[in-house]
Amino acid sequence: MPHDRAANLRQGLADGRCRTLAMMFAFTQALDGLTTADAMGRPGLREGNPVLAPLVAGHLAAALALKAVVVTLVVLVALAALHRRRRVLFLRVFVLIGLAVVTSNALTIGRS
Repeated sequence: MPHDRAANLRQGLADGRCRTLAMMFAFTQALDGLTTADAMGRPGLREGNPVLAPLVAGHLAAALALKAVVVTLVVLVALAALHRRRRVLFLRVFVLIGLAVVTSNALTIGRS
């Protein structure tokens, strides 16, 4: 990892906003996993993400493990590759996307 990426990562980890946003992103993704697992146990519901749908349908545990790896990589890339405001903006956008997905999942489960 080049020095500036390592420095970015250290700065990102030291920034309380980034740590909070990274935890919020991880939390929304965990909620997505839980709501997806719940939905898969209900008749007529399926994974809405066409990329993950085949994996979720056949191997839910593997899909959730893959999701955990992707979340970790997204956070590390955001912290290492982006600078200050861009890093915070990137993480905020991903938190909002996560909240939207979890809300959609919850509403879908509620209607089933």
